[in-house]
Amino acid sequence: MTVNTAFLAPDPKTTPVGKKNFTGIEDGGTVVARVLKNAGIDTVMTMAGGHVSSIFQALKADGIRSILFRDERATSFAAAAWGAATRSPGVCLVTAGPGLTNAVTGLAQAQRSGWPVVSIAGSFEQFSLDMGGLQEMDQAEMMASISKWSRAVPSADRIGEYIERAVQAAMTPPFGHAHVSIPVDLLSRGVTEFPPLREAAKYASVNLGAPSAEIVRRIVDLIEKSQRPIIVAGPGVWFDHGEEPLLRLIDRTGIPTFTEEEARGIVPDSHDAGIGPILYGLSGARNLIKEADLVIVVGTKPDWRTEYLRPPLLPSSFSAAFIQIDSNPEHLTGYFAKEVTFLGSEAATLSRLAEAIPAKRRWESWRTRLKNAQASHIAAVLSEERNLRKSNTVHPATITEIVRDAAIRDDMNVVFDGGAAGKWGKLLIPATRPGQWSRYKGPFAAIGHGLPSAIVKSLADPARPALLITGDGSFGYHAVEIETALQYGANVTVVIVTDGAWGSVQEGQYKRFQDVEGTLIPRTRFDLVGQALGAEGHWVEDADTLRDLLAQPQRGVRVISVNSETAFPPVHYPPGRYSR
Repeated sequence: MTVNTAFLAPDPKTTPVGKKNFTGIEDGGTVVARVLKNAGIDTVMTMAGGHVSSIFQALKADGIRSILFRDERATSFAAAAWGAATRSPGVCLVTAGPGLTNAVTGLAQAQRSGWPVVSIAGSFEQFSLDMGGLQEMDQAEMMASISKWSRAVPSADRIGEYIERAVQAAMTPPFGHAHVSIPVDLLSRGVTEFPPLREAAKYASVNLGAPSAEIVRRIVDLIEKSQRPIIVAGPGVWFDHGEEPLLRLIDRTGIPTFTEEEARGIVPDSHDAGIGPILYGLSGARNLIKEADLVIVVGTKPDWRTEYLRPPLLPSSFSAAFIQIDSNPEHLTGYFAKEVTFLGSEAATLSRLAEAIPAKRRWESWRTRLKNAQASHIAAVLSEERNLRKSNTVHPATITEIVRDAAIRDDMNVVFDGGAAGKWGKLLIPATRPGQWSRYKGPFAAIGHGLPSAIVKSLADPARPALLITGDGSFGYHAVEIETALQYGANVTVVIVTDGAWGSVQEGQYKRFQDVEGTLIPRTRFDLVGQALGAEGHWVEDADTLRDLLAQPQRGVRVISVNSETAFPPVHYPPGRYSR
């Protein structure tokens, strides 16, 4: 697997580290910062805390940017989004005890999603073990279930080693979350000698193998014999930098391709072979997938988002041939029999296939059926909803269509959050390029990440504005992070579907119990909250006003609350399945 080598490159402005560079007043925090700097990490997501004060000072001294959030959960969501968006380690720095427990949700989201994240937490003094020290707890043990690798540093002279090992663990396929807890007394201890820093490219870069000529020949042979092939391309393609070889393979062959999660936009939805997502219930082509006679799954985890890649969504292995290519061995376990299974680099495999297969586009009628099915599905949903729309509010579908037009026109990076509002966005807003379409929930599916994620998208890609479409329930989790967006100069527009409900939960509850108890919330004027925090805020009650606002050049932070009606989302879960 190819990693983002930019994050591995030493900063030419950094003075080489050695004993002569120490003045005798550096401490363990200096070691942490120097290792991160050496690994090419230039941004850390954090929240104030006394146990990690020495690290803050060292980050500042070494020119590493600290993005200070108001809550550790937002901090962890931001670190997760950074890892997903940049394909380099997102760093979450928090204080001990409740600082770390508050961060658990975002770190679990990163681990379950396979995003590279390193969390660093201070902890109680070593000498107070079993004496009831401040915020004493076994943090490494607590974090083990949501980490690839979780350790507590045992001595000051090993701080640098453990930070290096955490970066290595996060960036070794399969990517994920690695945790280090460092006792505050070790961080505060003076350091007069510093162990030699290893080159990050030698410990945090792993090259997975490419397929043999025989495997390539077998796959090409299956493709050429197929009458109705499909490709399901997932996050593994994105994280292995497989954008160019996948698109090259599709352009040469015309194989209809579904893209999932971080792979959205690699094959744009406007491409004649781009069918969009399979993600549960968003695809109008899903009922045709069972007709496929060849299914090529690349870098995709079989789970609830893709209906476990099992019938009735997919054909059985008795009626179709299956090929699976993945850098994560855990993804290769599954119930269906496969003609070819390859554990290795997604990018290298796609590149070799593109080189080996003849440049002959086929399957035009099959592609057309799939594309038309998706277009008809969207048209049918909109037609049904138009008959239900009220005149005194703006329907979520209308809001989303206006957001879609603005996002395409201005080439915005779009982030989706929430239940019902997020589903409308994911259905109606197309993926136009890699990295543009972001549902940073993964299989863990925690909501509330939206504003931290949008801030990250703006800071990581400052040339493009970020646009968050979210529900009022999910936005309420971290509305105060408007301050953070302003503080660090983020260019973010937030469009809030204000319907006074936990809409996605409400649907399942109403269908089962014919009651909405526990799913209603106030129609909070988040536009006024935004104004109070220093942002531009607007309350919108009609579609034309929203359209006019989004036609204006984006500048700074805008919070647009749209008075919307409560409408069931366009994705309807089976009875008994609930979702936020």
